Amino acid sequence: MQLLSNNHNYYSNNIKSNNSINFKGYTIKPSPIVINHGYNPSMTDLDIAGYTVPANATPNYSGAYPNKDTKIYKAAPFEIIPEEIYKTHDYTLRDDLRLSQIKENYNNGYQNFAQNAYDEQQFLDSNRRKINDKIEHNKYYIDEYNKRLEYAKNDVTKGKLNKKIDSIKVELSNNQQQAEIYTKTLENANERFNLLKKVDDLVGKRSSLYYSKADISEKIMQINHSPKADSKIIQDGFAQGHVAKNKYKNYIKESNLKINKAIEKGVSPSELKKLYENELAYKQRLKQSYSDYRKEILLPVKEARKSIYKHEILLPQLEEKIKQITKQISQMDIDLDKLMAKIEKFYKSKYPNWL
Repeated sequence: MQLLSNNHNYYSNNIKSNNSINFKGYTIKPSPIVINHGYNPSMTDLDIAGYTVPANATPNYSGAYPNKDTKIYKAAPFEIIPEEIYKTHDYTLRDDLRLSQIKENYNNGYQNFAQNAYDEQQFLDSNRRKINDKIEHNKYYIDEYNKRLEYAKNDVTKGKLNKKIDSIKVELSNNQQQAEIYTKTLENANERFNLLKKVDDLVGKRSSLYYSKADISEKIMQINHSPKADSKIIQDGFAQGHVAKNKYKNYIKESNLKINKAIEKGVSPSELKKLYENELAYKQRLKQSYSDYRKEILLPVKEARKSIYKHEILLPQLEEKIKQITKQISQMDIDLDKLMAKIEKFYKSKYPNWL
């Protein structure tokens, strides 16, 4: 990676040779190509037909071919890979976040682009602090040797001390240049992080709106499919209720007619009293049965009426929400395009090797 476009050669020549830098890459293995011959809980029917490496893995030598012993070095996005890595590994895998990757994927949902810049920030800041520690260390020894120089009594001792001081000053100058490069490069990384974080945040909000829009659209579809069915449920409910009501009236009439016929026949008072009691109990049972059945058939009618209410009242509200969300998404698309234009300009200026 070109950490600082105007100082890339210096950065590579000096920082690469700095043994104190902790590279963040690590070794991974290839993925097995598995053939499944059928379901088996013991997994004994699984065969490995070969191995595969990630599509963007680069072979470190001609003829590299993935097998079970293949070693893949997964480099950090900002890492300057030591030469020995190419000798000890079969493939190298870089996760450099290039401008082309951002442009290709930023419209495909949340990608967490800012994590790449955050890793770069951490790396640069860590090594800048190490360089600053070395600077303070060298300044301290320059002061100490200068103090000794004041008390030196012969030219040989003075010469040795001056040599050490000059040597440390050279190292100090190199350290200061490295620190300056880290500082300037960290400024770029900070700016890159801020830009990519804005993309992540905006895409994340837009994704949430897309999910909300889909949920509301599903509700609208359900409501739009319900009116005819709801109307039929109401009609059927009232028709069943009308039939039940007529049956109930007819049963009451038949009960009253039965009592009248008994009176006309001149049955005894005791028999008439018993008949009255029996028919009264029958009418009470009949009334309770009719009431229960009426509640049963009216329950879906009530639900259907609620559904119609949703269609008449809730549907316009949901449709208005869809309009507002669509408007918000359109504005976010415009904002994203403007942001991508800034990122493209920034990459071309500060990260020309990552296009």
